[in-house]
Amino acid sequence: MTDAVESARGTDPDRAAFTVALETARDQVIAADGVLPGPEQPARPGRIGQAVLENLLPARRPRTAARKVKCPISRYASAPDQMHLPGAARIAGIGITICQDPAAASDGRDRALRLLRTDPHRCWHASEIAAGLGLPHHRGLTAELGRWMKEGMLCRTAPATFALDPDWIGLDQIETNRLTQPSSP
Repeated sequence: MTDAVESARGTDPDRAAFTVALETARDQVIAADGVLPGPEQPARPGRIGQAVLENLLPARRPRTAARKVKCPISRYASAPDQMHLPGAARIAGIGITICQDPAAASDGRDRALRLLRTDPHRCWHASEIAAGLGLPHHRGLTAELGRWMKEGMLCRTAPATFALDPDWIGLDQIETNRLTQPSSP
């Protein structure tokens, strides 16, 4: 196909038909006719090349629009009800919301310790601790309980079930006794 197109000056290589070349080659193999050129033939395209040149495809029509790359729809596309800001949208203001005060966190920890020390050897489910603290649900508390477990304050006895670590059972009584007893000489 390349030899045939190069032999005819000004012919666009896109016009050579692969199907024509394939069918001609198949016919030549089946008939075994003219497979090799004889010594009297000059170096010019053989039967495949002649068939390609005789059956050139029409010239390509010019593009009317720029080429576009088509992207598939993302599997992770956002829901249609979510608002997307256009590129030229102006941001009028920024609001900052503080979710938890560090003092409130230590207060929650103290409240949880007091609750767990009411029955120090009991295994508490996260929902029971949340109810004892007056929280509507235990989901937000479970992360905090996991953090306290890493600090060594709690032990996990079962999924979402915690017990007070033995070192923390009487820690406030030990501290109180140490502070109220006079030091020995």
